[in-house]
Amino acid sequence: MSAGARRLAAVLGFPIAHSRSPAMHNAAFAQLGIDAVMLPFAIAPGDLVDAIHGLRAMRALGASVTIPHKVDAVDACDALSDDARAIGAVNCLQFDGARIVGHNTDAGGFVDGLRAAGFEPTGKRVVILGGGGAARAIAHGVGAADVVVRRPDAVAWTTARAWTDATLRAVFRCLSIRAPARSRSGPASPRPSTSCAPR
Repeated sequence: MSAGARRLAAVLGFPIAHSRSPAMHNAAFAQLGIDAVMLPFAIAPGDLVDAIHGLRAMRALGASVTIPHKVDAVDACDALSDDARAIGAVNCLQFDGARIVGHNTDAGGFVDGLRAAGFEPTGKRVVILGGGGAARAIAHGVGAADVVVRRPDAVAWTTARAWTDATLRAVFRCLSIRAPARSRSGPASPRPSTSCAPR
């Protein structure tokens, strides 16, 4: 493809300067020989649907969606994948001609990451601090979770607990760091206590 035919991919968020998505995607495009570039766009919440429709009009390759837009992006889609529909949030947009298809890869990606690190979440008690689109996806991925948020009344997708010291003490056995023991080779680094686990 010529430079003039280069496809646009976008990551939409507010703020967005912190996002590493452009660096990762552009490295992947170069490795795979895809003539495309991902750019970050700071889109205020009230402008999200217009921004997505603008990307469709430009025949963009696709878009990633991040904070705070994952739930609101659902309304801009003509169709949803099974996971996106079940979660009620979108983190990837596919432009299929005139159709906008919303996907959610957060759930599978999170669980895959846990397993790659040697942790199997099946059957475990899970506590999630936060109730946004990513929290929805994680809860869907692990099957069930205790959700703790600052404003429980603003969370409609599950029954959430208020974020207080009492709540945190109730859902965790401990939040302490085990003191390291000195060894002959020198001081050891502090390690999280293995007894810290949700009740």
